[in-house]
Amino acid sequence: MKFWRSRFAGLAALLLLAIPLFADEATVSSDARLGLAAPLTASPQEVISQLEKAGPQGISSIRVLLNWNRVQPKRGPFNWSAYDKLLAAAKSRNVEVVFVFGPMADWASRAPLSEARADRIWKLPKDWGDWQKYVRAAVTHFKGKVKYWQIWEGFDFNHFRAPSSKIVELVHRTYKTAKQADPNCLLILPEPGGLDLGWVKHLQTTEVWNYFDILGMKPYRQEPQSLVIPMTVLQTEIMQEHPKPIWILGFAQSISPSAQADGENTIAEYLKICLSSGIQRIFLDFSAAIPMTYDKITTSICSREAALAQLPPLEPREKVVWDLNEGTCEQGLYNARFHIWPGGNVAEKTRAGKRALRTSPQASSNSLDDRKQDNPWLYFDVDDRFLFCTQGHQPIAITVEYLGAGGADQAGFNIYYDAGARQRFSSWHSLKAGRNEWFTYTFVLPDAWLSNKGGYDFRINTKGSKEDVYISRVEVAPAK
Repeated sequence: MKFWRSRFAGLAALLLLAIPLFADEATVSSDARLGLAAPLTASPQEVISQLEKAGPQGISSIRVLLNWNRVQPKRGPFNWSAYDKLLAAAKSRNVEVVFVFGPMADWASRAPLSEARADRIWKLPKDWGDWQKYVRAAVTHFKGKVKYWQIWEGFDFNHFRAPSSKIVELVHRTYKTAKQADPNCLLILPEPGGLDLGWVKHLQTTEVWNYFDILGMKPYRQEPQSLVIPMTVLQTEIMQEHPKPIWILGFAQSISPSAQADGENTIAEYLKICLSSGIQRIFLDFSAAIPMTYDKITTSICSREAALAQLPPLEPREKVVWDLNEGTCEQGLYNARFHIWPGGNVAEKTRAGKRALRTSPQASSNSLDDRKQDNPWLYFDVDDRFLFCTQGHQPIAITVEYLGAGGADQAGFNIYYDAGARQRFSSWHSLKAGRNEWFTYTFVLPDAWLSNKGGYDFRINTKGSKEDVYISRVEVAPAK
């Protein structure tokens, strides 16, 4: 999604004046909607040090990993003393602690000892009884002091090394055990990351939806205005029939090395968008500059149409186009910013009279510079103002212009796209033969969502092709 700074950006900056990290305590009052997310690697003492620095900033809560490896490094008794001190330090500053269960104790992981510890701790336990003892002991020990517990850090690859089907068991066992220990505690379920609306919608059809109290979302670091439509759709469409409180747990890790959203004006606008859309609590990184005047931000959840009206208008169009041979290459369909992504660093070439991007699914034997271009994917993002989160109700047509192959069945590609609960491959298209001719092929995707899963809407995949593939033009339109 490519947006310019909105005409409202200046207003947001005026409404939310940012303050430096060491502000005068007398100038800031705490806000129940604002928290800080402690780094997962931080020790309890390091978190206390950060609390001492952040105390004047008006935060009301801090999200901390209750590291199983610290409280029970081997099978036996638990040692909560370091976290007791952390809790006391937070209480003295009127800061609420929100604990995150996990990761797996190294000794309890089902992963073989030959695996790296960094991988072992994000896998599930050999014995679920060990996990439940940890959860029960933690909730019992902190009963009356800690109300909110996050079930796991996140269900992305970095933090969950198990099949997605295992989420059900993890969530059910954690929820049941925690509620037995303290019926008044509340459980937070994190998403995989990136405001995965399809994942949330699918979750509502499963039993998991009954085993948590608060939904935790994790946007990518990106232009704040890119959140306007997704946050609105999440509240007014995805969650409308099955409402739950929504928290922002922090920023998700992404394969995109995009700019960090840590400038004062950027954070101010980010918070304005999230808080006005009904988010109940937001956790920011310690490095973020914390804006001050939250009391001026009120909830004003609006419709998709009203959200669109807040953004610079996109001229009326029946399709969006990316065309390397047009003066304006990206006409509501964006590819260029993905060239720094792994697998998307494609080369621009001129072939048969047209400029095109070349994907290289096979390793090149030429120079090092050529080998750097050996990448099989063209990522694309459809402008959210054109189509966003269609929820599979509108079939999508993707037309690709490509250079013919050297021979029959020598080259091909398919589409890897957002299908809601998961990403899916279309059928494979073998390119027509004709090295000096340009051809087109149209894929019709009956169940595409276009909701930015993984940070993009779809990619053209040439991995498996026997030859390099040259693509000069792609267009996206509702299928008729």
